[in-house]
Amino acid sequence: MNDVLRFTPHRPPRWQTFVVGDLVEEVCQSLVRPLEDHCIDVDVDVPPNTLVTADREMFRQAVWNLVQNSIDAMPHGGELVITSYDSPAGLELEVADSGPGLSEQDLQQLLRLSSSSEQNGYGAGLVVVQQIAELHRGSVTAMNCPEGGAAFTIKIPRRTMEAAA
Repeated sequence: MNDVLRFTPHRPPRWQTFVVGDLVEEVCQSLVRPLEDHCIDVDVDVPPNTLVTADREMFRQAVWNLVQNSIDAMPHGGELVITSYDSPAGLELEVADSGPGLSEQDLQQLLRLSSSSEQNGYGAGLVVVQQIAELHRGSVTAMNCPEGGAAFTIKIPRRTMEAAA
């Protein structure tokens, strides 16, 4: 697992268009055992025909890292909510949990590349998520949820297969 968390993309993205909901379900299925072991309820709200043009392997790794970090932040159970918003500008995929949330210091330092130790359950996998987003000319944001917990949003700008080539 540490090897997966230390995954660093050392190649340009291999662009393809795929269904986001299928990828999210695939990630959740690959983590079904730790989700069940930690008594985490999962709510996926991704419209069934939402498409994104990105590197599927890299995007899968980014989503996997966000879900794994949420599992780590909720060792005694909770709720994980994965939502998406598809706009003319691109795709936003949010992974929110009911864990302890982030301190102000964590919010400021969380996605800096020099930060590689776990902080309140959110680990080094976020650095990889940031690197993947940047390779797609996107971004990652983190915030505390009003009802508790933290939310991480990866934004991938819209591009056509022709522009990706």
